[in-house]
Amino acid sequence: MMLVYLQLLLQGLATGALYGVVALGMQLILGSTGKVHLGVGQIAVLSALTSVSLAGWHGLALPWAALGGGFLAGFFSYLLHPPGLWRLLSSEQGERVFLLLTLGGSLCLEAVAQWIWPLPVTALSGRTRMFQVAGIPLFSNTKALAFLLCLALALALLGLLGFTRKGKALRAWNMGCEELRLVGVDPQSLGRWVSSVGLGIVGLGGVLLGATQVVSPQDALGYTMRALCLAVLGGGLRPLRTMGFGWAMGVGEAAVSHWLGAQWHPVLAPGLLLVVLCSRRKLLG
Repeated sequence: MMLVYLQLLLQGLATGALYGVVALGMQLILGSTGKVHLGVGQIAVLSALTSVSLAGWHGLALPWAALGGGFLAGFFSYLLHPPGLWRLLSSEQGERVFLLLTLGGSLCLEAVAQWIWPLPVTALSGRTRMFQVAGIPLFSNTKALAFLLCLALALALLGLLGFTRKGKALRAWNMGCEELRLVGVDPQSLGRWVSSVGLGIVGLGGVLLGATQVVSPQDALGYTMRALCLAVLGGGLRPLRTMGFGWAMGVGEAAVSHWLGAQWHPVLAPGLLLVVLCSRRKLLG
């Protein structure tokens, strides 16, 4: 029985690390600009589906595929979030406009994904090696590698926020746009940069997701809710704290699936998100 609980713990930590990486991208945008990007889940799912298809055709190694997915997601985000958009978003109704734009973009991407990938896909194959104890599979080498990459990314983001000029500017954004201009930082250019980096992180997490989970275009909303919940719980720009909450969510979902059934674990994220938003409504308002 102890081995079964250990299996739940390890599987939950591996899955939670993936949730945490997607949430890091959401938190980077939300924590610095104060705006919720509703396309995060769809970017993660599209990156997962695309990487699975490429892995099947070309056999890409996971680290290189993750870096490539992150770069492509960041590049397209850079093109789709021009400075003019951020000037528009600086208006009084900017937050509502951003929500509507990202929601509309997410729905369009979901329609395209359902057309290309009508069935769920996964990159898991028979070549994956399982570490077993007494005949019970505890974790795979692919999930172990994904877990380490997620932790390394959180540490790298912590360094970026703490020791680079742009990272310090992001932390100062909550002081207001005028203060940013006083130190020579253009808020519109910084908004474009942070959206590119944030969605690039989401794309990287999506590749790892596709390598370790079964993914469907219909999963995007669930990942968006998880990311928003973890980003709000993490508070501000705190990568390690957000990753810790991601691990906790993964373990919680594993426990719910074990004791209540797999059909119940998707309920945890929206239920927790509702509680978090109600408790933080003053902060988000």
